[in-house]
Parts: sequence; structure tokens; C-alpha cells
Amino acid sequence: SEWLVWDFPSLNPFKQLTWNNKYFINLLYRSLLQYDLNEEKIVWDITNCDISNLTYIECYLNDNIKWSNWNEITIKDIVATYKILQNTDINPIIKSLLQDTEIIEEDNIIAFKNEKSDINFLNVFFQPIVNEEIINQLWEENLKWNFPSMDWIYSWKFKITNISWDLALWTTKFILEKNEYYNSNPVLIDQLIIKLFSNINNLLKNKDNINIFNDEDNLIWDSVPRFDNTKYILPQYVSIFLNKDKIIDIDLRTFLLEQINPTNLVNILWDTNYEVVNNP
Repeated sequence: SEWLVWDFPSLNPFKQLTWNNKYFINLLYRSLLQYDLNEEKIVWDITNCDISNLTYIECYLNDNIKWSNWNEITIKDIVATYKILQNTDINPIIKSLLQDTEIIEEDNIIAFKNEKSDINFLNVFFQPIVNEEIINQLWEENLKWNFPSMDWIYSWKFKITNISWDLALWTTKFILEKNEYYNSNPVLIDQLIIKLFSNINNLLKNKDNINIFNDEDNLIWDSVPRFDNTKYILPQYVSIFLNKDKIIDIDLRTFLLEQINPTNLVNILWDTNYEVVNNP
């Protein structure tokens, strides 16, 4: 469970990714290219590409890459995504990089041909890929602003299964569940609940209920938990793995959790054994 003070995300993978929208999109969609946090380098994801010649880049679709409804991701999905970006003004940066670029489609291959040998062109391969069926159903306002949320349209580690509003607390709650058809990497968290607060005051009134909090301004804790290399305060690290209903016997679960005294743990471990936890 994570609490954020942010506006409602557009959930639009076509728009330039910033702020809360970037955080959500990076949990939901795959692209041709990804940054591997474990290896600390750029790696290919949906495709393998030959980038030895930047004026003609050929990408081969990897096997067993699926949407969250078990359907295969296809070259047509990739082509449809780039055609939208190339022919509209929804993302001016990607459009400028794709200008005068010929997109060539074959069975399991997509190629990008252009006159410029520009290393910046590789940025287009970080673009989230969208299902062609969804693209064909989009209204103009969806394309430019808010995107639909349906649990079958995603390809990355999570899928949105529910969005609800609490008018008493002025919060929006997103429930993201593990995408069981994402098989490139194990996902250890089954469900992620993200609550968006409209302002800081409402959040502070409810801070006793908070598990993990994105606190860049250090309002509550000196910690910004994320799914990447990050510093964790020890109680938060413990809560991530124990605050989950995996133990059927409630009495046993309660007993185990009551044995944990975060203050004592910090006093014992902080000086000698505290260390950065990488990508837990």
C-alpha cells in the first residue's frame, strides 16, 4: 500500500511521461527497450534490435511476449503505436525523432529507416507499446488526455483492476494486481494499492494508516520507496514482506507481527549493519 500526494494520472502511454503518469505507466507497459536495474545497463525487452547502423535499425519480436489477457504482442501493435506518434501531435518529442523515418513491417520484424545517424533516435525505443485493438477504439479525447483503464490492455508487471474514490478522505484508490502473463522476471508483490491524496493536509490527518509513502519533501519519513535502487528505513522494509496475508492462521500471524519492535531493531542494527537495500 502506497500513498501519494498527486493529481489523478492520465494513464496515457502516448503522452510525454512525467510525474505521476510516468510512475503508473512504468508499472503497466513494456517497450522495445528497458533499463535493467540489476545489470545497470540498457537491454532489449519486447524485441531484439540491431543498432549497429542508426540509419536502418531492424528489430525482431521476442517469443512469448503477451498482453495481460494472454494474447501475444504482435508487430502490428508496435507499428500501430509508432504510427499514432508519427502522425499526431500527442508527443512532440517522439514525433520529431520519427520525422522522415520510414517504418517497415514484416512478419516478426519491424525496421526504422531514416537519413540521420543520430544516437538520440534510440529514445523512441523506450516508448510504451499499446495494443492495436485499443488504438482502433480510442476517441480523440482519450488519445490526447485520459486513457481507459481495463485490466487486459497491459503488458508489464502489473495491471489495474479497480479505481475507486473515497469522498470522505478525498482520495483516489488504484488497485494494481500482478500480471500473471508477465513471465520475463519474477514479481514478488501480488497486489499494489496506490492512494492518491489531493493535498498534503488530508494525508497528514491519516498518516497513522500509511504503510509506504512517497515523501520527497520529508513530511513524514526520509524515504522514497520505489521499484528500483532506493534507501529504505528498516521498519518499512520489514512491513513490505510481513504485512501480507500469506499466513492463514490469524493468531499465528498476529503473534509474529507483535514480536517485531522496529525501535529495538533500529537500535541494534543501525550503526553496524545498516545498508542500502537494492531493488528488494
